[in-house]
Amino acid sequence: MDVDNDIENQENQSVFLDEAFVDVLNADQGSQATFSVREINDAISESIALSFPADVWVRGDVQRLRFHSSGHIYFDLVDSGSKGSSPCTIPVTLLKWNAGKIKGDLREILVEDREIRIRARPDFYAPYGKMSLAASDIDTAYTLGQIALQRRELIAKLTAEGILRSNAEIDLPELCCDIAIVTSVDSAAYHDVVDQLRNSGYGFRIKAINALMQGRDSASSVVAGLKTADSFGADVVLLCRGGGAKSDLATFDSEIVARTIASMDTAVITGLGHQIDVSVADIVAYSMLKTPTACAQFVIERTTDAIEAVVELGHRIDSVVTDLLVMKETRLANISQRLSDVSFVLDRSTEVLTSMNLALSASAKRSFDNARQNLSSLSALISAHDPARVLERGFSLTTDESGTTVRSISQVKSGVKLQTHIADGTIISIAEKTQKDKDKE
Repeated sequence: MDVDNDIENQENQSVFLDEAFVDVLNADQGSQATFSVREINDAISESIALSFPADVWVRGDVQRLRFHSSGHIYFDLVDSGSKGSSPCTIPVTLLKWNAGKIKGDLREILVEDREIRIRARPDFYAPYGKMSLAASDIDTAYTLGQIALQRRELIAKLTAEGILRSNAEIDLPELCCDIAIVTSVDSAAYHDVVDQLRNSGYGFRIKAINALMQGRDSASSVVAGLKTADSFGADVVLLCRGGGAKSDLATFDSEIVARTIASMDTAVITGLGHQIDVSVADIVAYSMLKTPTACAQFVIERTTDAIEAVVELGHRIDSVVTDLLVMKETRLANISQRLSDVSFVLDRSTEVLTSMNLALSASAKRSFDNARQNLSSLSALISAHDPARVLERGFSLTTDESGTTVRSISQVKSGVKLQTHIADGTIISIAEKTQKDKDKE
């Protein structure tokens, strides 16, 4: 049935009581008619059935959601526009056979406090006097639109807080040896990742943490798994699950999962099995890959690249060291050759020095002997000119009072005290006259 026609029919239906029931009321006003509860309830039920002869579309927020073991689903639909402490509420029943016709995982679509749009028929159950909506369909496209709106709001909030890319700023080791996997253990996603890692030939240490990947409690389960993985101190955490409906991503669009990833100390790589859709968890994580297998391949390829880089570095070091050794050996050989030449020169120099030493010794001896002879000659000459020797030969030496040798008569005046030095003493005299004075007389 066309949705616009249904809404138009709903707006045009303004009859809330059965016309026959109204006639009865009017006829019995004078006689104070009394009705049983059942009559009232039947009248209300019939009036509602007449007022809503076909299903209508209703939107509201889900509350008090219950999945019964029988397959039936019960929840309250609360008016999204209601404000205050008493919002408008109506119970909803989605029977098992109607639920089975709806495409998509209802446990992902029906989430507490999420706005949905359902096709339902108002029903008043007379025996219990209970008003409810008998749901027959859910507009999954409308629900997905609400999910997209919530995603945009959450991304904007995390961006404003500056934590949207916190996990992406973590330094991921080039060589990831310790790997934590958060997934549904024994699922296809788990086996894909583990088989890829084990068949790689590398000795990865793998720790798997079981978590629900869909359903009402999946968000809290994933959060617990991520926190446990972070506490292990692993090199990387892989958050993986298999593919599914678009609404299955609701768990990974939740705020608590996004904030948990943003607060972790370990880099998180997501592989949620969706080729087109991107969840908030994908955006917040260190890196997003499409499938669990791609996550395993990422780790394997990164490890391979790291090993190849180390091997290449080893080759380069070996080449550089070899070149250095060759160069040093060449220099050593040259030095050895030069040392041999130096040794020869030293030997020759030693011989020359020995000869020079002998010649120098002989020359020094001759010089010393000559100097000694010259000294002896000088000593004899000095001895011959010694004044004492002259005095011994009968000569004398006269000096005045100051000790100045009298060499001329002009130095002596009458009354001057003179000292005459002879071989065996000194004669002190006073000059009375000089010969020159005598001549004047």
